[in-house]
Amino acid sequence: MRIAILILAFAATPAWAGWEKAATSPNGTFYLDHGTIHKNGDLRQAWQVEDLTKKRPDGTMSVRTLREYDCKADKVRVVSISDHDGGMATGHAIHSSDKPGKWVAIPPSTVISILSKVVCAN
Repeated sequence: MRIAILILAFAATPAWAGWEKAATSPNGTFYLDHGTIHKNGDLRQAWQVEDLTKKRPDGTMSVRTLREYDCKADKVRVVSISDHDGGMATGHAIHSSDKPGKWVAIPPSTVISILSKVVCAN
């Protein structure tokens, strides 16, 4: 009986249950899953979702990204990314890549700078 209740509880939990709102921009709302923050010295990795305010021409409604932050050098790079046709990284993946990008400086007063401060504080 307990197993059936646990299965029903997990089935009723939305896919975005771990996401916490972290920032907003005119293009969308950014969510961070604090449970996915991994530390390695000055480096931090964390998953984020951008829920777009308007559908892109290719049908993308949300973007799920694993970013790596160098908290000491104030740099960031994308490790993994996927575009989805549903909100909160649901639906079909329109595009995805697991090829890490280049390190770039974090521009001040941007959504990425806000996310960086939250992730690096952990």
